[in-house]
Amino acid sequence: MLAQRLRSPDEVFHQIWKSTVFYVTSVAQQPTNHYRQLLRISGFTDPPELYEGESRAIPGTSSAMSMRRSKDKGRYMVANERLPVGAILTSEEPYASVLNFDKQNNHCLHCYTRLKRVVPCPTCSGVAYCSAPCANAGQVYHQWECQFMELMIGSGMSVNAALSMRMITQSPVEYFLQLVDAIRNNDEHPHLKVSFHMK
Repeated sequence: MLAQRLRSPDEVFHQIWKSTVFYVTSVAQQPTNHYRQLLRISGFTDPPELYEGESRAIPGTSSAMSMRRSKDKGRYMVANERLPVGAILTSEEPYASVLNFDKQNNHCLHCYTRLKRVVPCPTCSGVAYCSAPCANAGQVYHQWECQFMELMIGSGMSVNAALSMRMITQSPVEYFLQLVDAIRNNDEHPHLKVSFHMK
């Protein structure tokens, strides 16, 4: 009877662990709005307004700008008019972003909010998420980064190396193969499609 009441430390730990995992999993199922969180963190409510409105030829760029091309300089932007100080000339959503290495123990890898509850990565102990939706969304790129993250941090690589890797890991290989073909065939990829004014 006394032996039944006195459980081993392993049994006690296992019981506590099971109840904690259940609590974290049930709380983490609450969805979060990734875009609203990022706006709140950054302090922005709306994307900045472009000076003179958006160009029809170059998405995300002010209509006060145009693109030129030369054999010496390649593609480059020029102002079509005198620009006031502080004019916003380009604004677009980032293609990729990464969390600074020193924030990975207390911020969500996907939406960058400070962690109030933790959803761990199932295969590494280096990163965490704030919710199950963020963990699912983060697996698109983290499934590839997971095996290299500790090596990158331990070797002293900068966060720029992680950003380069994220730019590759968040899109399928087919995307890059199409991009290479499009660049070779006169810039016909949708992201490169702009009207040129040759000088």
